Amino acid sequence: MNNFKGQWPKLDWDFFKEFAKLHNEVCMKKRTQQEFSEFVIRNKEKFNNPDYLQVFSENIELFNEEFYNANYEMCKIFYDFMQKNPDWNKFDFGLKTCIRLGSFEDSFKEFLEKQIRKKMLLKIFI
Repeated sequence: MNNFKGQWPKLDWDFFKEFAKLHNEVCMKKRTQQEFSEFVIRNKEKFNNPDYLQVFSENIELFNEEFYNANYEMCKIFYDFMQKNPDWNKFDFGLKTCIRLGSFEDSFKEFLEKQIRKKMLLKIFI
């Protein structure tokens, strides 16, 4: 298992704590979802380890197209990471987190496909 986790950069615990604290502040209404998304976008190069997915899984509103639209770039950062690193699901995150992340992966993929279909239809009618 040590070799398995070694395929990603070591988790930056200080950054992880900052990320988790921001999530908690959003939950307590001390910060906004927009601030959370902007933090992710500003620091996207730091989200290079599957452990960050645990905090993301608590932040997302599953099956919510409005949330996906409003937080598109943030969602895309984590979705792309999951697609490029399919072994993320071998981490022992616990059942709830794995279900939430799997549901996000499936529903965001459907959301992206729907966006592509809309663009194609617009091209046909324009």
